[in-house]
Amino acid sequence: MFVRLFSTSLVLTSLAAGALLAGCSDPAMSDGTGGTTGSGGETSSGSGGGTADTTVPTDTSQAGLEAFLAAGSYKNAPWIGDAAVRTPTASTNVHGDVRVYYNPTAVTSRDNGQNEVGHETGNALNSMAVKELYDNTGTQIGIAAFLRTAENGNDNDWIYYCTSSAGGCASMTDGGPYYGPGLNECRFCHGGMFIGPLPR
Repeated sequence: MFVRLFSTSLVLTSLAAGALLAGCSDPAMSDGTGGTTGSGGETSSGSGGGTADTTVPTDTSQAGLEAFLAAGSYKNAPWIGDAAVRTPTASTNVHGDVRVYYNPTAVTSRDNGQNEVGHETGNALNSMAVKELYDNTGTQIGIAAFLRTAENGNDNDWIYYCTSSAGGCASMTDGGPYYGPGLNECRFCHGGMFIGPLPR
């Protein structure tokens, strides 16, 4: 009888302790789920208790990236962007008239000389640019973006995205949307490098 009561008491004590531990969380194990997914809004702390980078989408799926772009947070500080639509030079005219925005990580990365074709020595993790595409009347016809999401030393370190109603996605004539890690049509020219001047 004593053994059965002791065993029952031990089980109940173990269950109570487990419930208490479940109510606590180790900050190092947190996934940082605050904020609206892909909205570019404020997020809570991520892994290790640090602050997540709010200048990049928290959801890098196609839907998450599209939601981030639709929210338009890239048009506001701390991002920097062209003051007006510009016509690229002949050598960079594959997208037509554009307006380009860079997040702070991309700006710092370029300032540090990391804007090179390649992976390990290229732009820093979370470097991102958004390129609005316009026709010759000044009407926006599409949008493109690319973001470094990993540092594995291969083409899939970068996610590319482009959609356009009038063939502004370079060699892709049906307008898209095009999305993917290491997307060949985008990587062919960019290769992890931001082409064109910083808008300063």
